[in-house]
Amino acid sequence: MTNYQLYAFHNEGNIRSELGKADYSYWFVLKYFQALIPKFGEVEVLVDPPVRPEIIDLDSEMLFCFMPPHKIPKTAINYAIPVFAWEFDTIPDEVWLDDERNNWYDVLRRSPGAATHCEFVAETIKKKMGDDYPIAVLTAPLWGQFSHLVNEPRHNNWELNIEGFVADSWNPPTPKETIQKTRTNIEFSGVTYTFVFNPNDGRKQWPEAIAAFIAAHHDNPNATLILKLIQSNPVLGIQVVWETIEHLQPFTCRIIAIQSHLDTDDFEQLIVGTTFALNSSSGEGQCLPLLEFLSAGVPAVAPQHTAMADYINTENSVIVENTRSWSSWSHDPRMLLRCFRFPIIWDSLRLAFEKSYDIAVNDPTKYAEMSAAATERMKNYCSEELILGKLQTFIEEVRLRAKQFPL
Repeated sequence: MTNYQLYAFHNEGNIRSELGKADYSYWFVLKYFQALIPKFGEVEVLVDPPVRPEIIDLDSEMLFCFMPPHKIPKTAINYAIPVFAWEFDTIPDEVWLDDERNNWYDVLRRSPGAATHCEFVAETIKKKMGDDYPIAVLTAPLWGQFSHLVNEPRHNNWELNIEGFVADSWNPPTPKETIQKTRTNIEFSGVTYTFVFNPNDGRKQWPEAIAAFIAAHHDNPNATLILKLIQSNPVLGIQVVWETIEHLQPFTCRIIAIQSHLDTDDFEQLIVGTTFALNSSSGEGQCLPLLEFLSAGVPAVAPQHTAMADYINTENSVIVENTRSWSSWSHDPRMLLRCFRFPIIWDSLRLAFEKSYDIAVNDPTKYAEMSAAATERMKNYCSEELILGKLQTFIEEVRLRAKQFPL
């Protein structure tokens, strides 16, 4: 029986303190696949970096490293299978800082195969590595975990219990006051948009999202934007977001920033209470929050590029148009222009807020159709059954290639 080893930089002991830091989401992806892989053999989650075995036999042992290729431990460079997210139209193929791992082409060439989370990146890798290179599109199998929420009753009035940091435009902090941790019960009503993001992540274009929401619903108290923040430094994160909101006042619509760990029940309540999930990013390698909300039947307001092109469509979402601009690879300190990113068009987001609100308020049949389309698309995109089949096919391809080109 094959022993499948899984490794990420973060682990159960430190993940809570690492939220919002580089690569923190890889741990959650690892956990999803930890539940799948026992279908194929034994599974072992490594805490320490892997050590290269004397004999590499993929029939008896296979190592999945949940991290970008340039962070694969040097001791595992020739047999580890990287599982990673990416959102640019080229992969790094140059060396910098005297670290050959920054040349992803070389790392992937020496690996038995690789897995990513969307077709956009898989095609990007094939263009560089060749069509015969084993590359799997393995999305986190989230549909089954959230699809049951489709049947939960939806209400225009609902509550959320929070123990954490909250900044509410309807009950704003005193100017210059540091936002304090508190326990509070927040009441919501009307049409609600939820945006889950890390304020440090420049891809998310969250200041543009806040400004577009206010421009669309400036005098509308029935529209609420919830900003669910993921930040390792909660005070700094919510203060930065609140300062942006404060500079745009006054307005009548409501914006609430929340920095808090939500347990399962509270997070599910957030999903059920949300009318539309929001994304305004210039690029996504997967976007777990969107997968979660869509699986639960919550339509989205989002662009249709990078990973989101796989599952965002006009049937389940209000599409935000985007352009493209020269960019550098996200971990390249030289900041050389080597790829494209796909920033949203601000006025398209403003219009999407208006259109989605009109659907929610005036066209319940259309909204119900979008909700059904959302969970159905996720069933055919990130269900456990589907991902198991893809994983099995990929494992077979990796073993076949290893026999043809021994490691």
